[in-house]
Amino acid sequence: TEDEKILPNGTHHNYNLHRLAPFFKDNANTIEEQSVWGSVLLPRGAQIDEQRHNAMQVWLMRAAVAILKGHIEYDPDDISKLKRHSAGHNCQVMLYKEIQSLRNDVLNGNLKDSSTEWIDFLQNNATIFSNKFIRDWIADIKDKWPMLKEARTSDEIIKEMNEFGIDHKADERVEQYEKGKWRFTSEFPEGLKLEFKKSVFSPDLSKIKNILDDNKKAKAKVYHERQLHERIVGSACAFLNTYGGDIFIGVDDDTGSMVGILDDIKYLGMNTEFFKSQDVYKDKVWKLLENNIINLKKEYIGDLAFRNYGKDYNGDRIYVLQIPCIKIEPSDLNGPVFLKKEYDKHKNKTEEEVLLKRVQNHNEE
Repeated sequence: TEDEKILPNGTHHNYNLHRLAPFFKDNANTIEEQSVWGSVLLPRGAQIDEQRHNAMQVWLMRAAVAILKGHIEYDPDDISKLKRHSAGHNCQVMLYKEIQSLRNDVLNGNLKDSSTEWIDFLQNNATIFSNKFIRDWIADIKDKWPMLKEARTSDEIIKEMNEFGIDHKADERVEQYEKGKWRFTSEFPEGLKLEFKKSVFSPDLSKIKNILDDNKKAKAKVYHERQLHERIVGSACAFLNTYGGDIFIGVDDDTGSMVGILDDIKYLGMNTEFFKSQDVYKDKVWKLLENNIINLKKEYIGDLAFRNYGKDYNGDRIYVLQIPCIKIEPSDLNGPVFLKKEYDKHKNKTEEEVLLKRVQNHNEE
């Protein structure tokens, strides 16, 4: 029912953790229930009619609610029992999408009369479960990689996989405003939990193009690069120390339009074929965070994920990198985190450590 989609306010203690029990046939109370619930246990490739699909979706939605509430913890053995039927009926993918849909409801402020603590708790459970889901999917690909390489080269496999892109329509915060052009909707500007950055590594150097002295120009270039790095890292620190949030790289700060990361790729002198550069780029972003955030733990940052938003006017695919920052709980004795600054406001070298918080759509010390 509609009521079962609601995630009411509450506390996160005294939960009895259980597994994905509703999916398994021996938990049904009647023959009729067994017939419907058994659809997730049917052999792969079985015919799924509308009634069975709807029944599957109802139970997957209920499971997603229980996951966000902390009632169900991730268990790979349970996940493996969810059948991967034909396109549109893959129970594992359906569950993942239900979790993301509910997570978006939480992020979009659709929960009335809910405390900040409860919203953060729901969001954190969704992130932890989803990250483990993705981890196991990647592990599955790694297991099959040697067999794939018997038929294709590594480059061919990765290129073919990237042609699938990512279902950008799954993110309700984004709209296609012209054919092939995407942006965040006006309802989702930069704010308490959302930040856009055009790039991480390619600063605007127009202000230094008239400097004639090569030594001064080189120093100015390094300074502008560092300033750009600190804006990205500073936002990550502020999110971690406040309510968490997402940083999207490759999105215009002013318009929310998807511009991609090609400028960064070129600035770094990397291969412009995205499928050959994506892992190196993600590694560079992670190293930037790791080397410039004091007290950072790996679990504070969710999986860095690329999203594909069509092609630009040159025919190059537009990829945006999402950096999920998970709120540091007050009970975590490791936090808060601090930004390592390299220059002060007078452009002098410094070793200052700065504590940042997120206030509305900006960071404050």
